[in-house]
Amino acid sequence: MSAAAAPFSLPAAVGAANCNAGGAQMDPRAPAFLAAAASDLKRTSPSPRVVSSESDDDVPEVSYPSQPKVAVPRGDVVEATGDDLRGVLEAEAGGFATFDDDPSGLLGLRRIDTGPGDAPHTPLEPRETAIREPYVFTKTAAKPRPASISDDTIQVDHNAARQAYVTLLTSDGYLPGAECLLHSLRQSGTRRPVVTLVTSAVSPRARAKLEQRCDRVIEVPAVPNPHSSRPDQADKCWTDAGYTKLQIWSLHDDYDLLVYIDVDAIVRTNIDDLFALDVDLAAAPDVFPPDKFNAGVLVVRPSPETHARLLQLAPTAPSYDGGDTGLLNFCFPGWFAGHERLQRLPFAYNAQRTMHWLTRAAPGYWQAIGEIRVLHFSSAPKPWEAPDRKGDLELVWWEVFLSSQVAGLGVGVGAGGTFGGF
Repeated sequence: MSAAAAPFSLPAAVGAANCNAGGAQMDPRAPAFLAAAASDLKRTSPSPRVVSSESDDDVPEVSYPSQPKVAVPRGDVVEATGDDLRGVLEAEAGGFATFDDDPSGLLGLRRIDTGPGDAPHTPLEPRETAIREPYVFTKTAAKPRPASISDDTIQVDHNAARQAYVTLLTSDGYLPGAECLLHSLRQSGTRRPVVTLVTSAVSPRARAKLEQRCDRVIEVPAVPNPHSSRPDQADKCWTDAGYTKLQIWSLHDDYDLLVYIDVDAIVRTNIDDLFALDVDLAAAPDVFPPDKFNAGVLVVRPSPETHARLLQLAPTAPSYDGGDTGLLNFCFPGWFAGHERLQRLPFAYNAQRTMHWLTRAAPGYWQAIGEIRVLHFSSAPKPWEAPDRKGDLELVWWEVFLSSQVAGLGVGVGAGGTFGGF
């Protein structure tokens, strides 16, 4: 008598086919199982909840600092050192400070005293700063900025030859997330190329899967995280991967502007408008603290100078969360203040699942985001790590994932959009 067949397991079947460098094939029962799962998902999904503001075309507005009144100058050029007090807000009694010698945006803004004046300065509390060398900045009037980054106010630059989306995979364990993200980007209708950075830890089998879904797969050296041994980092997924994110600044020879997205996120609607931004870095606020940005979605202008400086700072710079978000906030301290080369994006461009969890009892907070552009499954477990745990947002991820998996099997699931509110 033949032995009974082992129960079918979707994670095991997909994992074997995707992540086994030895060439294992997907369980032959997978197509039927996926089709049944897709049908069941459609049948049990909640009714669509379209959440928007005044119309479906509305995009949450970006809040910018109001244009300051220009005061009588007290000094045109000043030299400052790393020991100066923090100054990331408007400088010099209503004037606005910009850097002449810092196109990378790494210096941020720091307010300093330039001489006697009618009104004394209120000192800001000292803090450790990212740059130690002296630098020079000049004081100018604030430049007007657009009210939002919607298509109504910014014309997208269609000369996209040197623009691209980029993501990062450092282990086979996150391959399901990468496949889901790459599929969602294609579903969004983007015409930009998509690049995936990998490290030597990613297997040939996983790389082959990536090559089917993106335009380029580029291996980069891993960047070690100096905080990985901290007690509070024992269960943090980014300790082995996050600092390698700095390698996106190394793509300066091929690209002038990049939109980076973490592999645990999915794109819900086209975000090509981000390529219209003339910035060195743009990011959306974190859930906590909100005066810091989350590094899960970034608009980056790569350069060799910025790349070299980030790698120089990485081994010794502080990181409040022990990962890349804390490091990059240290390196770009002018983001919240409105430095002209750093821009705040609406939360909808990096809508974190953590906020949805924290405000479940008060859904108005999540609905206030409006149309979700990028849904970020921050925190743990990731959807593919706990397939039996499916809340509203996890169902969204599984819908896109199933669509990505059955696309090559000829089993129709349909495009995304069942969950219009997310």
